[in-house]
Amino acid sequence: TATTEIYTRSIVGSVRCVQETDQRRVHGDSQPLQMRFAILIFLVLSVAIADGNTMQVQCALCMGALGKLIKLLSSKEFMAVLRNPVMIVCKSIMDSTICEEIYDNFVIVTFPNIFSRFSADIMCPKMGFCDSPRIVPGNFEEYKKSILAKKPERKYPVLSNSSKPLRFVTVTDGHVDLGYTQEKSTECKSLTCCRIDSPVKHGPLDTPGKWGHLGKCDIPFRTAESFVESIKNQKYDFVVWLGDSPAHDIYAQSKESHKDIIGKMTNKLQSQFKELGSVYPVLGNHEGYPCDNLDINSKESNWLYEYVSKIWSPWLTAESQESMRLHGRYSQLHPGTTLRIVALNPFVITAANTFLWKNATDRDGQLIWLEKTLDLSEKNGEAVLIIGHFPSYSPYTMKEWAKRYLVLVDRYANIIRGQLFGHTHWDSFQVVPSSRKGELAGVVFEHPSLTTYPSLNPSYRVYEMDPKSYALIDYVQYRLYIEEANRLDLPVWKASYRFKSYYDVANMEDKTFAAIAQKVKENKEVYKKFAIMAYAEGPRAIKLVEDETMMGRIYCRLTSACFDDYEKCIGGFHFGLTDEYLTAVLVKYVIPPWEYMQQQHLIYTNQQLSLIHISEPTRPLYISYAVFCLKKKKTLIHDP
Repeated sequence: TATTEIYTRSIVGSVRCVQETDQRRVHGDSQPLQMRFAILIFLVLSVAIADGNTMQVQCALCMGALGKLIKLLSSKEFMAVLRNPVMIVCKSIMDSTICEEIYDNFVIVTFPNIFSRFSADIMCPKMGFCDSPRIVPGNFEEYKKSILAKKPERKYPVLSNSSKPLRFVTVTDGHVDLGYTQEKSTECKSLTCCRIDSPVKHGPLDTPGKWGHLGKCDIPFRTAESFVESIKNQKYDFVVWLGDSPAHDIYAQSKESHKDIIGKMTNKLQSQFKELGSVYPVLGNHEGYPCDNLDINSKESNWLYEYVSKIWSPWLTAESQESMRLHGRYSQLHPGTTLRIVALNPFVITAANTFLWKNATDRDGQLIWLEKTLDLSEKNGEAVLIIGHFPSYSPYTMKEWAKRYLVLVDRYANIIRGQLFGHTHWDSFQVVPSSRKGELAGVVFEHPSLTTYPSLNPSYRVYEMDPKSYALIDYVQYRLYIEEANRLDLPVWKASYRFKSYYDVANMEDKTFAAIAQKVKENKEVYKKFAIMAYAEGPRAIKLVEDETMMGRIYCRLTSACFDDYEKCIGGFHFGLTDEYLTAVLVKYVIPPWEYMQQQHLIYTNQQLSLIHISEPTRPLYISYAVFCLKKKKTLIHDP
């Protein structure tokens, strides 16, 4: 039609105009930003008034307009325009120097990823301007039904009569600050204080301690060294290291600074634990650069996987090293046992990784890999210990990932002996519900941090495990009471409590933890016992102990293995500039749902092939594979 021809010529002319502008910019002729916006406004208006019967024109207009808009918003010119307003907001909160570093090291990298969430190939079909690709939402109920179809009867491991349990250490969130100094203030407007870039201290009372400070400060390297020294002669069977070695000064970091502290921590541990399987490490979100971020599909991001797979090689099998190098995850049997350690990659889990914001759907196939690993372990009669950085409960864990992870935990509950995670800096747990009424599916353990940030006593934990069934028997929580260490100038790590005697329980089965959670809700004394340990007996723990209105909220945290369940349990979040509310908004409205693209397009090939047969898919799900049989043909065909 005439209308179609007009719009087609308009869009082609406008796109050519923008392309010519791009070419002039390459040769040094910079087009004013306002002109580029004017072109885009015309394109957007064209989309708005396009004839509803001309789908191809609408799609071309939308793809052209939105594509160019996203490209513009991701351009260096726009980032330069954005700099001033961001600086004004930032400088009202933090020091100006830090704001500059945050913008250069963080905002410039992450903002283009945020805009990619609204890319043309996703948004134009959603807005009805294109009929291809079709965006199909992930079907969680279908996934759940398929996974749980062969769920066996729940059986708990039978403890042996052995008097020599396996003993292993779990440590997490070191956040070691190589810039820590006693010469600067414990108070600042930055993310972390007690550093070389902190303000000048006000006097003796404002002096950081030699071994750390109970405040907004990370620990010096000597405190991390004292942890290794405290465990070196205890004859532990292995160490589980749950990630996050870099400090919280995310505004002043680089790939090289991350390698530096990961390398120092690795060297210190390897000075005492050198053998295969003596340490099982995982990555944390702070290992990424910028913090939380890693583009898993980019060769440039392989710097992290490549580096750790090499320096962690004494601890890992050749197969695990290769898996770490390619995927940032691994699984391997502990030497001389049938206990399999399964280590997860946090960067395909966290909602804070902006590289996932365009497409978050089981990136790098970690859920598929986990299912296959658990299934093979079940067939081989192995027990499994899952380790990772983000617990499923964390608001920073993508809810779609967490829900599916918990389905796998439910299905393979009989072989999973423990789920050990860090990140939250809390001494806590979550009980995992079962799909069967009256049953439970396990426990997720959150571990307190090695760092003092924020106002915590440094901690590590020692688990005792049955050497036959590999069931967890008990654990002892150790702390470095930082004020005492500073006063005596001696870092003495002490046992804080033993789990079974502290809570007066007989075992570490999931039913036991469910009973503790119920008592936390109903019994003030039990609540106070939990609360004082939750914040590692620091100043924040005292406040939590005194606030009995939190009893119901803490109960919800202990019984909600997914953040969605926690929100329902507490009755929803109330508006406010709180960490909890803002994180909930991020997870709910910014992170994309799990979706799948179904392409509809014409097939052109040099061989002019036609489809003659498709095999049955591997399973009736949206992630599967099939075999396509083709034959030569001279005519053009459609791909259904």
